Amino acid sequence: QWAKKAYETYPTNPFYIVTYFKSLVRDKTTSDEQLIFLIDQLKSAWDVNRATLSQMLEAEYEYFRNMNFHEALIMYRNALKKNPYYPIFISASEICEISGHHDEIAKLAKEFGFN
Repeated sequence: QWAKKAYETYPTNPFYIVTYFKSLVRDKTTSDEQLIFLIDQLKSAWDVNRATLSQMLEAEYEYFRNMNFHEALIMYRNALKKNPYYPIFISASEICEISGHHDEIAKLAKEFGFN
């Protein structure tokens, strides 16, 4: 598994933390503690976008682990209000697509200038 190997080689690299988290969050055999650890680790990473990326992971956790689309969407919107960072929009679009809320993708795109 490439994401795990990259993360284990460079555990403070925010992009590897995000990639590793994304490879685990949908796997129900992964413990919640491990996912929360990765989110906390990202919060202290050196990247300028660490706060926004952490919010993205928290929203993914909310959706994939707590199965709460509406709360996750609120979390994505809050992250995008602070920093309209394209990877956050892509992540939000993905859960909208998975959950069948296609109309929300267009709303987010218009609201945050990703048309």
